[in-house]
Amino acid sequence: MTMPNTDPAVDNPVTVEYLVARGKRAGGARVLPSGCVSKGRQGKQLAELGLMAASGAVMFTDDGSPVSEREAAEDGAAATAKISTCESWSTQRSPR
Repeated sequence: MTMPNTDPAVDNPVTVEYLVARGKRAGGARVLPSGCVSKGRQGKQLAELGLMAASGAVMFTDDGSPVSEREAAEDGAAATAKISTCESWSTQRSPR
């Protein structure tokens, strides 16, 4: 599992797709990316959680950085609840 505290931050579906592809190119490693809750791990504006989940992100965290804007934190919690209840995680996992 990768964490999103990188530069650039893992806060969009393109970066998630890149991590998954890079793992496959590196001998077939199964990379499980974590996406940021907020854009740039800045804690102000919600990142594209649904699109990142569809691209392969398995969890969301700002990994050590607080989500300082209350609205972003509440929207993030609501979005992750919706993502995890709308689709079974077992259908998102790739075969081992």
